[in-house]
Amino acid sequence: MTPKTFLLLGSVAAISLIAAGAVHNISSPWDSGGEANEILLPELSENVGDAAQLTVRQSGKVISISREGDNWVLDGRDGFPADQTRVRTNLVALSELRRLEPKTTNPELYPLLEVEKPDGADTLSRDVEIKAANGDTLARLIVGKQRRGGAGGTSRAGVYVRLEGEDRAWLAGGKLEISADLEGWVSTRLMNFAVTAIKSVKVERGITFPIELNRISGENRGFAIARMPQGMTAKSEFALQNEVRTLSVAEFDNVRAARGDTPPDSTMIVEDVTGLSMSFETRKAEDGGSWIRVAASGVDEDSKQRADQITQRTSGFEFHLSPDAGDKFLLSLADVVDIEGS
Repeated sequence: MTPKTFLLLGSVAAISLIAAGAVHNISSPWDSGGEANEILLPELSENVGDAAQLTVRQSGKVISISREGDNWVLDGRDGFPADQTRVRTNLVALSELRRLEPKTTNPELYPLLEVEKPDGADTLSRDVEIKAANGDTLARLIVGKQRRGGAGGTSRAGVYVRLEGEDRAWLAGGKLEISADLEGWVSTRLMNFAVTAIKSVKVERGITFPIELNRISGENRGFAIARMPQGMTAKSEFALQNEVRTLSVAEFDNVRAARGDTPPDSTMIVEDVTGLSMSFETRKAEDGGSWIRVAASGVDEDSKQRADQITQRTSGFEFHLSPDAGDKFLLSLADVVDIEGS
């Protein structure tokens, strides 16, 4: 073997070793000080039963949920109950997160994983903090986006995270559904039945003309208005059904204890085909939206039981609709009249 050949083979061997090392580092994400596959939040994992407050911050929004006895309630919203299952599911999921793969320490790359500080406008990262009843922090981390597993196990499923005070981002094993929005922790739908189950809608608004819509009997039919002012024509049955559909999907964006006892600006009563009736009292909000108080009643054992469940959740509270949502929810004469045909 000539010296030239020897040197050439040596160079090839060196390149092969470097390449092999690179492949090893890429395909072996566990070389991170023995941390991989360890519990990400050991203090929370060991003391998840002591968790007493969960706070989520994102893009200027903050939602905080605290434990009162055996129940979880929304802070700053007069003790309105959160969805107990959603809270407990997320706490357990957080306590069981495990480190899977170490990721970047470069802040410029954090947005790709959505683990940057969530204080900028429209950032998708979420700052999650969990405290015990004595105020001690059990966990603090930034939660990024979920990653789906690749076909055939080519990549691991999980969620990108970064612990408070650490530069290193991680892919953690687990699935989190955590939001700083109200709808992430409560069901914000005002009504409890679908439009196809609604039998009638009645609206009274001071001295203005009352509205009453009734389901037309027969399969796949819409609504008819009980009476119209003289000289006016109602919209078609299916156009009226679309108006009712708008009511059925209205969602509130805030909740508080009912305040004052002023007469309502309007009252709407919606009855479904089973005999469940829901009453919605509307009062104008300071921002141009509406505050809605809800009551329910039934005619038989089943509908009364459903009414009791609604009453337990809504009694003593009022629910805020934004100006846009409020305008759609507050059925008026203009919504049911065929302007062109009148």
